[in-house]
Amino acid sequence: MAKATNKARRTLIAPIFAPILALGLAASCSGEAPSNATAQPPAMLRITEQPWTGWSEAQPMASVATHPASPGTEITLGRGKDAIKLKIDRAVGAAVTFTVPKVAKVNPTGGTNLGSCGEQRYALRVGEKVRFATCTMDEGTTWTVERQS
Repeated sequence: MAKATNKARRTLIAPIFAPILALGLAASCSGEAPSNATAQPPAMLRITEQPWTGWSEAQPMASVATHPASPGTEITLGRGKDAIKLKIDRAVGAAVTFTVPKVAKVNPTGGTNLGSCGEQRYALRVGEKVRFATCTMDEGTTWTVERQS
């Protein structure tokens, strides 16, 4: 009689626990981090701002700042009426993607490509850097953005 009772219990209990077990497995395979996982620190960008002038030998001092790269963050580059906004589009996985309006690409060998003036979009991995500049000829600013972490 005991064997029949145990079999009857298993028959009644299995349909109750099967959906619960299935939900637990689905949640663990969803790819989402467990709620007790520690959050990763934001990626960091090191931005060097170098004003320049073609009117004198002496050049203005560069400034360096470090900023967290969180999606939606806007970082002001430059000053006054010529200031522009660097906008962090994505900071997922190994790459940080950002957009900068009204700038020109700086050639790897030096010099600014004024034909490239407009919105630029970049993606940086740790240790990579890019350079861009104002779309001007006599004076302006060159920025170097480096992904630190």
